[in-house]
Amino acid sequence: MKSLPIAARLLLSSLIAFGLSACGTGNEEPAPEADAPAQDAVEHGHSHADGDADHSHEADAASEEGSEKTGALFEGSRLDEAAWAHFGTGVHEGDAVAVADLLATPADYVGEPVRIRGEVVSVCQAKGCWIRVGGEEQNLLVGFKDYAFFLPKDCAGKEVVLEGVARVDETSVEMRKHLLEDDGKHDEAALITEPIVEAKFTAHGVALAK
Repeated sequence: MKSLPIAARLLLSSLIAFGLSACGTGNEEPAPEADAPAQDAVEHGHSHADGDADHSHEADAASEEGSEKTGALFEGSRLDEAAWAHFGTGVHEGDAVAVADLLATPADYVGEPVRIRGEVVSVCQAKGCWIRVGGEEQNLLVGFKDYAFFLPKDCAGKEVVLEGVARVDETSVEMRKHLLEDDGKHDEAALITEPIVEAKFTAHGVALAK
């Protein structure tokens, strides 16, 4: 076979080189894709900072009607600040229902603004975001409107006056356990197997005896 002219050989070499360049060898790394958005490193699990949310929905869910009435009803001078520490909207002078009376007939007070008085028997030891008022055997679970304020974690045993709205609803097994654990009662929490229906109260204002 005759040798190809120099010009033809140069053309053939160029075509071969071009084909290899265009197809690649098959071993190249694929071109990097655009970066995907990074996943948020913080997982938003259950915590008090999420609004009690996780238990604010249990202890802070008064009706809109009751909430609107509360602000209009409780007006005037607040209780003596020399004797009472005020939280939230504070508490005003006037008659207060004994918590024992509310617990005896809670349906009489549901959905209406009411001022109540009693003794703090337990308080959330994680944040002070709920209290129980009354006696050891029968008491009222109190949360604070909009999770906007908390009470001192050492306030158990003190007298308290509350302004807000009462309701009656179910407390789940999970929430009962959670509340007991918040109060450091882990052994009691482990024994809970049933939900209960109980009286609850959303406080707009609190006065704690000094």
